[in-house]
Amino acid sequence: MSTSSSVSSPQQLQSHTCKWGLSAKCFTATTIENGGRRFYKCRRLGSNSCGYWNWFDEKLPPHESMMIHSQKVKLDSIRKNDVVWFVLH
Repeated sequence: MSTSSSVSSPQQLQSHTCKWGLSAKCFTATTIENGGRRFYKCRRLGSNSCGYWNWFDEKLPPHESMMIHSQKVKLDSIRKNDVVWFVLH
């Protein structure tokens, strides 16, 4: 795995290309271990993907990752409850 570096412009965020030669898509992890960390992966899905995947950011301190994960869980719960409320009313 390559080392990550800090970014100063949006252009640098999109400078990664996958094995197909396509611009890799940037995602943000929401897991307990890596909450908030950005990574690149091939923009093609499933079996069409070339398998390209690379971290962009350095690993965050555990308390920060846990806080981001916790906020994601809360947001998912709110969204789920909003959908249920909308369907019932």
